[in-house]
Amino acid sequence: HSRFRLSFEGGFGPMQTLLAELETRMPQLTLEGLDISPISDADSKSKGKLRFDVTYLAWQDYSNTK
Repeated sequence: HSRFRLSFEGGFGPMQTLLAELETRMPQLTLEGLDISPISDADSKSKGKLRFDVTYLAWQDYSNTK
């Protein structure tokens, strides 16, 4: 197995769609951790945005390979 961590910034809806698309395209992924935190920035463009730190485990079944 492999473990990897991804970080995203954005609104909740778009991030939910992005993660669903990722998991659809890569069904061997298992969500291991998800941290969501607000972006604390004085910049008005960042208002309401969130930071998503996602950890996945990727499993590969080698039992049928030669």
